[in-house]
Amino acid sequence: NRTKLQITWEAYFISMSDIMVFWFPKESICPITLLELGRAIEMRNQGVNVALIVGCEHGYVRQADVEQQLGNCKYPTWVSNNLDDVKTRLTQALSKDPGTFFPGYSYNF
Repeated sequence: NRTKLQITWEAYFISMSDIMVFWFPKESICPITLLELGRAIEMRNQGVNVALIVGCEHGYVRQADVEQQLGNCKYPTWVSNNLDDVKTRLTQALSKDPGTFFPGYSYNF
C-alpha cells in the first residue's frame, strides 16, 4: 500500500531530522503538515534537539492554529509570512551558526 509506505517513510525521517522546515501555503489547509508540526513541537518539548523553521504564506487560513501550536513550544520558535525569510533561516541553520538562527537557544549541531 503506497499510503502506508509514504506515512512510514515520513515518520522515520521526521524522527531522524535535526532541522525541520514547514511552509503553509494559502492554497491548502495542509492537515498532514499541521499534524507533523505538532509532532515536531512535541519532540522538541521532550528535549529532542530539533530546529523548527515555520512559515505561513499571507492568507493561510489556519495561521492562528499554527501560531497557537508554536505557543505551546517550550523553546522560542520563529515564524514568518515570507518564504525568502524561511529560506534564509534554513541557510543559517545549515551553516550551523545557531547564534544567528535562534538567539538564546543552544543547538548541538
